[in-house]
Amino acid sequence: MKVEQLIGEILSAPAERHNDILKAARGAADRKPQPLTAKQACEILGCCTATLRRMERRGVIAPRRLSKRMLRYERTEIEALLEIASV
Repeated sequence: MKVEQLIGEILSAPAERHNDILKAARGAADRKPQPLTAKQACEILGCCTATLRRMERRGVIAPRRLSKRMLRYERTEIEALLEIASV
C-alpha cells in the first residue's frame, strides 16, 4: 500500500478503525519476498538438497540465481509447494 493511499484511507475512516488500518498496512509490508537458501528451503519442505535440486530440474520450483554458485528460493513459492504437497 502506498503512503498516499494509506493516508487517504485513514483520513476517510472513522477514528476507531485507524489502528486496524495501520495493522493491515504493517502486515502487507511483512509480505515482502523473503529469499531462502537451499538449506532453509529444505528445512521447511522436510527434504534433502538433492530432492530440491531434482524439483528444480523438473521445473517444479525456480530459484533465483544471485551468482554462479548462489541460488535463492522464494519463501512464498516454498510454502505454496508445501501446501500442494499436503493436500
